[in-house]
Amino acid sequence: MSHETENKQCQICKGYLFEDDDIVICPECGAPHHRDCWQTVGHCGLIDDHGTERQYDKVKAEEQKATAEGDEKVCPSCGKTAKTEGAEFCPYCGKPYSGEPQHQHQNQGFPGGRNVFVGGIPYAPNSYGGIPKNSKIEDLKVEHVAKFVGSNAHRYIPKFATLNKHNKTSWNWAAFLFPSCWCFSRKMYLTGLMYFIILLAASLSAIPFTAFVEQFYVEGMTTTEVYTAAFENISKLDLWTGILAGVNVVLSIGTRVICGMTGDWVYRGFAFGKVRKILADPEVEDVDMTLMRSGSVNLFLMIIIFYAQQYLPSIIGEFIW
Repeated sequence: MSHETENKQCQICKGYLFEDDDIVICPECGAPHHRDCWQTVGHCGLIDDHGTERQYDKVKAEEQKATAEGDEKVCPSCGKTAKTEGAEFCPYCGKPYSGEPQHQHQNQGFPGGRNVFVGGIPYAPNSYGGIPKNSKIEDLKVEHVAKFVGSNAHRYIPKFATLNKHNKTSWNWAAFLFPSCWCFSRKMYLTGLMYFIILLAASLSAIPFTAFVEQFYVEGMTTTEVYTAAFENISKLDLWTGILAGVNVVLSIGTRVICGMTGDWVYRGFAFGKVRKILADPEVEDVDMTLMRSGSVNLFLMIIIFYAQQYLPSIIGEFIW
């Protein structure tokens, strides 16, 4: 990628452009695009601005001129230098210029030195995952999205910037291991309920096979020995129980893989929709507080769903099998 496209957005899908993207530069105004986006539309995404004062290269030239007139500061957290124009926060890592150098606080806060203390309050050194605080993903400011996301915003913001209509998959270990718990923790209740029901059905379908295995248990046997004995007698397994065991495997693994691969994309759409709704509501007085209350993480509900997922199948199973 050329220098001109670093930290820039495609002017059609508004997704961030990265080093491995196939880029097309408009020959008339210099605006960068994903090649797929350009080919889909067939022309520059800012074609209506060509020949006007809003033309991309003219606007960028004015921005560079204004930036050049600003005061130059070195960020005490990330060490990068920027023309600040009186800004209070670093455009690269989002940390306040008034904060103390990061190296003075290593090994404080949370394990691994990933957090530092400023004024006695721990925070992640890179709140926006390297995405400039005042930049936009689609039509939303990064800082607004980060306030809604809350915990782990430094992970989700770069994911949101990378994902677009041409790239809808990534990998989320939390979503893979605990699909319904993760969804409920991120307040995606309908999606979480869907995964909860699917995984509940998967657990219920495994009960007959579990009962088949347990009949071979003899006191003193290890789990491995029990399963070995069960598989040695697999011919005694009835067809219906075998089918249900297969359903359990397909639902359990398939659901987790799908959620792990698409979780970030689903959460991106959910978060963006909520943020847009809050920003468009004229009755919202404190936008930042509303974003944080509407988003962030619901740990209490996550724990409730975790235990429900563990114990509800056996309770229901008592009435079914």
